[in-house]
Amino acid sequence: MELILTHSYTDFDALASQLAAARLYRRALPVLNPQLNENVREFAALHAEELPFVRAEDLPDEPIERLILVDTNDPPRLPRLGDATVPTLIIDHHRPERPPAAHEELVYADTGANTTILVQQLMEHGLQLTPVEATLLLLGIYEDTGSLSQPGTRQEDVACAAWLLGQGARIEALGEFLRRPLNPEQEALLQQLVANMRVAEFDGWTALFAWARATGSVPQLSPLAHHLRDLYQPALLALAVEMSDAGCQLILRANGEAVDAGAIAAQFGGGGHRAAAAAYVEGRSATDLLREVVEAAGGLAGPPGPGAAT
Repeated sequence: MELILTHSYTDFDALASQLAAARLYRRALPVLNPQLNENVREFAALHAEELPFVRAEDLPDEPIERLILVDTNDPPRLPRLGDATVPTLIIDHHRPERPPAAHEELVYADTGANTTILVQQLMEHGLQLTPVEATLLLLGIYEDTGSLSQPGTRQEDVACAAWLLGQGARIEALGEFLRRPLNPEQEALLQQLVANMRVAEFDGWTALFAWARATGSVPQLSPLAHHLRDLYQPALLALAVEMSDAGCQLILRANGEAVDAGAIAAQFGGGGHRAAAAAYVEGRSATDLLREVVEAAGGLAGPPGPGAAT
């Protein structure tokens, strides 16, 4: 049995990458992560009968022969796999932090969205998609490239998005599932973030740091980062949100020129790419974590490039 896995708190790029990989590797089963971003969960539930995802508890009782990891190089924990090492194919657009291990094969490309790597292969193989499949893949590309507007967006992302529209992707879904109005829980956290916000300068770049404390269930945090970045337009945005389980969620957004968000997240056990990254840190308060992030950002920030906005 072959499994297609991705990271926790699955976003549209990760879920779309799983779907595209399932179309390319027909023997592999795309395993639906129990921790999905809210908008992703709604899309997956709405189209459950038209998508091939399976839950881990519904997998057949067969040995795992290969893992296919998409949008990450760190496999999520599978109880049935334990500490066993199996051949692993990694398809990722995040810059590799280490060389592949002996049992790993890496497919890497510098694209704005991981979905783009796989859509290019779908195009090369001449595969046809259903409108639902094409829509999910389009959501993956648009979400991870900021609607094709972030600095890391590449020509390949735009070309793949155009091809998906030709495959019947619903452009209206972008408005339905991306950049939604904040719900009351998100509004409450946003007010905390604004109240606990500070601005710093690094070599001519503006950085914004903010923290909040969540109680009860934690809403999706990415829209808060989008909101604050659109409002203040810092070169680097770092949000730390304390959870009720004594952990702290770190959300990072960057313009990719001033500083590498993924490099900062990696220092705290997380990951991502230059424009967007995240980490979950245990045993630290949000204020302590942000102090460490400020130090990390100061060490990694570079001078603005020619004509760069600050």
